[in-house]
Amino acid sequence: MITSMKRHPSIRTIEQVLKADLCLGCGACQHVVPNKLRVEMSQEGYLRPVVLAPLTDAENDIATAVCPGIHVEHDPPLPTGELMWGPVKSCNAGWSTDPALRHKASSGGGISALAGHLLRSGMVDAVLHIGVSEADPLGNVYRISTTPEQVAANAGSRYAPAAPLLGLQTALDQHATIAVIGKPCDIVAVRKLADVDPRVKEKVRYCLSFMCPGVQSIKGTHAVIKALNTKVEDVAEFRYRGNGWSGLATADTHDRQSSSMTYDDSWGKILNNYLQFRCKVCFDGTGEFANSTCADAWHSDKNGYRALSETAGRSIILARTNAGQRLLRSADNWSEIHHEPLDEVHPPALQTHQRDRKNYALAHMLALNSKQIAKPLYNFGSMGSLAILANPYKLGRNFMPPFKTSAKRSNGA
Repeated sequence: MITSMKRHPSIRTIEQVLKADLCLGCGACQHVVPNKLRVEMSQEGYLRPVVLAPLTDAENDIATAVCPGIHVEHDPPLPTGELMWGPVKSCNAGWSTDPALRHKASSGGGISALAGHLLRSGMVDAVLHIGVSEADPLGNVYRISTTPEQVAANAGSRYAPAAPLLGLQTALDQHATIAVIGKPCDIVAVRKLADVDPRVKEKVRYCLSFMCPGVQSIKGTHAVIKALNTKVEDVAEFRYRGNGWSGLATADTHDRQSSSMTYDDSWGKILNNYLQFRCKVCFDGTGEFANSTCADAWHSDKNGYRALSETAGRSIILARTNAGQRLLRSADNWSEIHHEPLDEVHPPALQTHQRDRKNYALAHMLALNSKQIAKPLYNFGSMGSLAILANPYKLGRNFMPPFKTSAKRSNGA
């Protein structure tokens, strides 16, 4: 299960990736060209590579070859039964058996429990992941954890720009075996990097991902804090979710004042308006290239809609590879994770957003194509097969949002 290293027909330089607005801010390009590229926060509030010196043709070739923003494709293509959710060896609902971790984490602590078990069992020496910056309570930095306790200390969703791969070089230098926790695009980048960096192929033993709604500008976080009637500079600690399920977005100030809002209000009404463009045309929000993927295993109300009443968290746990399957069994044998078969992953109530973005991806690509704007390479046969399953009216409506955005981009906005 790899992603092809096929070259994009019209994008051959990092500058072209940026101009096409297809950058995801993962940091893979900095890993392969560290002396000339440096990922920094842009004025728009996203992580973007800054070109410090002109790249040679060879450097641009390798930087674009590992870029998940311009090309994501299974090689060989997935069979029809795996097009919607990607490869799945088993599908379970589960949670950490540690009550404190289950409560703190965003959705039952499934991914943190798996990562902690990798360390406790000796399957890997270190886990590369994201945590809160000590210098900035709103910022994300990479962490290299060597104990389950360190992983648990950083549990919880971080709906702001994050690039765990900025720490990949350090992790490779310091440890013999590692696991990477990242967004789906981060994991695609790891798979691409394994084709050009022998140490990545040798040392990265596990990739864990989560179903991703997209990356929001840090300005979205500022907007949430403003809606909480709090000043950004007064915030001492900020949590997007956690301490319950689905959990509250909570800002705690230096003078010990606290304010919060629901997940639906923070994500659904504010953060969702600050998505970077590339995430709006994503075809892999479910972590198809990981060994294991976790996500909220939402409960449904009597009408089949997602129910967000506060309750004990639970995760969808998808074992995508044999290694992912062995990991889940081992964590179960060590009594670190509870899991039970989940045969309801396909109904829309659990992950409607991920289902819809797959069904309407073809409309998004056609919208970009109509404006003759560079688009990411996917398997268009897969898109067509899924578009057939979509509601025709909604398929047409989904032609419009990227179309409007691409029109702005074509006018230099």
